[in-house]
Order: sequence, then C-alpha cells, then structure tokens
Amino acid sequence: MRVRDNIQLKMTELVCVILACLMTLSLPGAASAGSAAPADITKERYLIRLAAEQYLDAEKNRDFEAVYRMLAPSSAYVQTHTYEEYRAEAEASPVRIIEYRVLTIAGIRENHDRVKYPDIQWFAGVEVELKLYYRDTGHHRTVNFDFTFVKVGNRWFKG
Repeated sequence: MRVRDNIQLKMTELVCVILACLMTLSLPGAASAGSAAPADITKERYLIRLAAEQYLDAEKNRDFEAVYRMLAPSSAYVQTHTYEEYRAEAEASPVRIIEYRVLTIAGIRENHDRVKYPDIQWFAGVEVELKLYYRDTGHHRTVNFDFTFVKVGNRWFKG
C-alpha cells in the first residue's frame, strides 16, 4: 500500500469515528455525563416551543386571561399581582406584539436550587424576535428578547 493510500484510509476512518460520535450525541436523550438535560430533549424542546407560542399568541391577541394562566404560579409577579392588577397594567401599556418568531430554545437545565425555587424542575431560555407596535408614538420596532420558561410538574410556564 502506498503512503498516499494509507493516509487516505486513515482520514476516512477518522471521519467515520467523528460521524459516529456526532450521531450518538444527537440522539434524543443522549447527553454527556455532566449534562442535566431531560431524557427526551426533542420532546421537551417541542413542549417548550408550544408553551412559548401559546404565551406569545395570547399576548399578540391580547387574551389577558390566557397570558396570566401561562405565567408560572411560583413567579414573583404572580405572587405579588392579582389577575385584575395584571390586566390593568396590560391594558394601559402602549406596546403591542404584532408578530413574533421563535428563534432558539436553549439552556435547558435542571433546577439546582430547590430551596429558592421549590416547585420548578427545569429552566429553559427561549429567544424570540418580536415586532412591536407602540400605540402612543405609532412606531414599529423589531427586537430580540430572551424569555425564561420553567417546568412545574408536567407543564411549561413563562417564568
């Protein structure tokens, strides 16, 4: 075997090993030893996206009851504001979400501070592009925003 053929064979073997590693890491539930991702990460990402879209649709449609129901019961806001207080604030706000696009779902991690957040099992970050309309100025603006979602029991809420 010539040296060139030997090098080509070794490169092919290396590519195969790398591909095998990548395929193993991309399987649902596959994670490194130190990872705290849920076992079925694909399903969790779907559920987080669904919760984010339900929340943002409710905001966009100004469905105040649905928005308030999507807020985590353990959140500081829900603990200190009644639905009526939230609704008054929301109705008074000149800002409206007119479009949104979920960009990424990342940072899915287990709650390691059960003393501070006893009801939360998981946290996740949801990056969203929002197109906003300001009623008071008539201006439109597109912004990126990171929302935190939390899993309480079997349900994801906006944190």
